Amino acid sequence: MRMGKAKIQYHPAFASGIELLMWEYQASLVIETEHELSRKPLKMDLLIIKKKEDVDIENEIGHIFRGHNIIEYKSPSDELSIDQYSKVMAYAFLYKALGKTVNEVPAEEITVSIFRHAFPRKLFKSLQDSGGSVEKASEGIYYVKGPLAPFPTQIVVMKDLPPEKYTVLRILAPGADPEDIRRFVLQSSESQESGYRRNVDAVYQVSVSANREVYENLRKEDQAVCDALRDLMKEDFLRVEEEGKIMGAVEIMREDGKDDRAIIERLMSKYDLTQEEAEKYVLVTV
Repeated sequence: MRMGKAKIQYHPAFASGIELLMWEYQASLVIETEHELSRKPLKMDLLIIKKKEDVDIENEIGHIFRGHNIIEYKSPSDELSIDQYSKVMAYAFLYKALGKTVNEVPAEEITVSIFRHAFPRKLFKSLQDSGGSVEKASEGIYYVKGPLAPFPTQIVVMKDLPPEKYTVLRILAPGADPEDIRRFVLQSSESQESGYRRNVDAVYQVSVSANREVYENLRKEDQAVCDALRDLMKEDFLRVEEEGKIMGAVEIMREDGKDDRAIIERLMSKYDLTQEEAEKYVLVTV
């Protein structure tokens, strides 16, 4: 059986990461994924609406937030050119223009945030060549000002965000720092709240797909991480009646010298598991 390389779905995990960062403000925010701008398939990645004007978001990402906050996310392979930037601004104008009443969304209540893992050097040069400026507000966060920034605008370079506060975004790309992954796994396993755990799982799935070798090494070298991963996947294990047999089979195949790919293929064949389910067992079985 040949296993094709599935395309990693980064956007849902990014949305979950933002929800986790804004979790303490959930009573004051409405977060809509893929907000439709019209009846045709024209959607923004995220829309965050503040339900209470007097709530200040204390983390650096939410510092510029106003009433209506448009979020665009570029996955690791996505381009962020001046044209892509302009399209996001067009989304913001369309969002304002498509209100149910005239000026239902005042321009002064709109902000734009664009997230990308790598530093967009060419974009920043294009913005500056167009008479604008790019100012570093804090580590990984840049404010854009000038003629091409009609709304308060920030560009977030995710890999440069402070690791202690923004691990959940830093691990959503290949080449993640092992310490970031360790911190995420240990911290996220502490909460049992169902909504929080659903977002954690979405981030976890993408992070593992993008950084499988790092997770494997941590699982083998760090018992605390191994135990936390087992806890994160507890609900998935409970859905499989033959859990003990499957995990025992993984251990036996490892003792026989089979590599992870061969073990995954065997689990999929013998126990009728999906590739994702088989990979989870391989990851958390010592």
